[in-house]
Amino acid sequence: DAELLAAYSSFRNRRTRALKEFLQVSAIYRLLDYKMRVLRRFPAERRVGWMVGRGEKIGRRRVPIQEYAHNLQTIVELAHEIGAEVAFMVLPNREDMEKVYASGAAWDPYRQVMRDTAARHGAPVLELPEIFKVSGQAAEDLFLDEMHPTAAGHDLWSSALLELLRTRGWTEGQPLEGAPTPGPIPTYEDAFVGGDHAPPEAAETPPDPAAQPLDGGIARQHISGESNPRSWSRC
Repeated sequence: DAELLAAYSSFRNRRTRALKEFLQVSAIYRLLDYKMRVLRRFPAERRVGWMVGRGEKIGRRRVPIQEYAHNLQTIVELAHEIGAEVAFMVLPNREDMEKVYASGAAWDPYRQVMRDTAARHGAPVLELPEIFKVSGQAAEDLFLDEMHPTAAGHDLWSSALLELLRTRGWTEGQPLEGAPTPGPIPTYEDAFVGGDHAPPEAAETPPDPAAQPLDGGIARQHISGESNPRSWSRC
């Protein structure tokens, strides 16, 4: 996604910035820009989606697995900096309940990264796919589409989360996180991404002096602001 967003915003460093920002309000312009410019740099067959579990294993993920591991680590660190605790939830999808892949599903490596991150920090993990499977409810009753839960799915989800918090004693003032097993972020291999496709040239962007490099070249940025209650209804 970072590469695709860079293609969308590459005009920001050009002299035509003001004109293109004005045109961005037009859905017709955005569609034509996507068809004629963005897709030429990022053909669909070079991307690997989250739900991919079949077909030829080529392309790139929306978020590479090593970057995902650093992202989760950063989230935990930022939470701890403000005195918050963390619980992880493995998100379910319809195919968890309906299909079994002999060589595993494309989301399995990412779920393992989440479990590993939780273990390093002693954070609990709510295994929602298993909870959905043993609920006795049909997939069509729990999902609106491939992965978005229905009202019944959300009810099952929230009940499982509440039970986790109660089991940990968090509702009685006990700590949510347990004993951590500190260690470095492992180097992950993603078997669902293959081939020797080199990434296209990234759009040049000016360096951000506020960015703080982390291990692995991932940058951490602190963002602060105030919420606007008037905009909540638009989310």
